[in-house]
Amino acid sequence: MLLVNADRPEPMRSGARELALFLTPEPGAEAKEVEETIEGMLLRLEEFCSLADLIRSDTSQILEENIPVLKAKLTEMRGIYAKVDRLEVRLGKRRF
Repeated sequence: MLLVNADRPEPMRSGARELALFLTPEPGAEAKEVEETIEGMLLRLEEFCSLADLIRSDTSQILEENIPVLKAKLTEMRGIYAKVDRLEVRLGKRRF
């Protein structure tokens, strides 16, 4: 137990300061933990943005390259369907 003289209250204050410093968490460690959490979140955000860019580029490729090819094939198939329809009409009169 710390005996304090009423004339000299300094030892009590000094002890209280030491106890307060001992019980106070180290701000550097707390800040480091927050920084690590932020870095992790930024990394995940960057990965998400990369994925979104990849999806956008794939969509652009589909719109610019694949759809015109599909339209050309559709036009070609319409001609083939018309020929098949005419052939069915001719053969429809004859049953095998």
